[in-house]
Amino acid sequence: MATSAQDIVRILQAAGGFIPDVDSNEYYVVLEESNELSERHWFGSQLASETLIALDIRTNSPAVYAVHDDIRSVFCVGENNALRLYTLREDEWQKVDLAGNGNILVHPSSRLSGCVDGNDSLVFFEDFKGHIRGIRVQRDGRWRFLRPLSVKSVPGNPHFAQVHDNIIYLSYVHQDGLIHQTGMRIASNVYYGLQLPGTTISNAPIENLIAGIHAEVRSEIRDETQNGPRDELEFYLLALTKKTERRPVELVRIDDNGTWTVMGKIVHGLFRHTSDEESNYDVHKAIGSAVRNATGGSGGRNITGATSGRPTAGRNSGSHSAGRDSGSHSAGGSSGRQTAGGNSGRGTNRR
Repeated sequence: MATSAQDIVRILQAAGGFIPDVDSNEYYVVLEESNELSERHWFGSQLASETLIALDIRTNSPAVYAVHDDIRSVFCVGENNALRLYTLREDEWQKVDLAGNGNILVHPSSRLSGCVDGNDSLVFFEDFKGHIRGIRVQRDGRWRFLRPLSVKSVPGNPHFAQVHDNIIYLSYVHQDGLIHQTGMRIASNVYYGLQLPGTTISNAPIENLIAGIHAEVRSEIRDETQNGPRDELEFYLLALTKKTERRPVELVRIDDNGTWTVMGKIVHGLFRHTSDEESNYDVHKAIGSAVRNATGGSGGRNITGATSGRPTAGRNSGSHSAGRDSGSHSAGGSSGRQTAGGNSGRGTNRR
């Protein structure tokens, strides 16, 4: 069973999330509550387990996963606005010191996004000047800055990064009020940016987003010497929007023509579909692939302790529930908005 719209809502409302297999309903989310960071492992509407990752985390900290064949890592923000890294080893989350020139300080309202490149993790955040910066982090915590990005972003807004065919694709909210996507070759200074059609947010501020790869950006930035097969899924962008405080949060779909479709609304803590779930199968698969492109390829199938705690048999949060446990990435971080899931309760296998 593939990821559903309800599952995508949970991921968008969490601080961060990842999907091991786009054809499965399994996924993980990270959330912050009371300055504690925890991970929840879901199978559709069933909460399998919850594990404590870290303490002393910034209120509404965003988070981003980096998943390799044998380890699963999470980047987040500490109470001092410094970037932190935690890695799951032998069924325990352990802090990894980021070794470089002092702390990596992020803007107080910064979101996080990131992706995996080989054995390294690429993490994007807003610095104290409000500019999106990127770093490359090795497994042992050693890091270096990526070249400066020529993007004019708006601090505090979501961004989403993924890697495909050695190209980084960064989707972000531009100062012109539209969502832009920039493709950047990892091995060179070549990049190409595009305003995504129909993505003006002036009338509907975006709380979080997941974006596929736009065909025009892919075509312009792709190295034409690469003759391998091209897995080109149709472009979709899914976002949580809220027009006014009195209006419910909506899950909207934007296609490559800029057409908006409301897929559902969160009303009194419940997610209600407003479009046919079956007709959105291709959308869910494309978005699931984008999350995998962001967080890593294998989904951590070979990770020691990948279940992150003993299963909570029979626990069901309700397949249409979208309650917030405490108060969004990315796959990208969503500033600590908690998982949709009604009775998903805390205290499950906490360590």
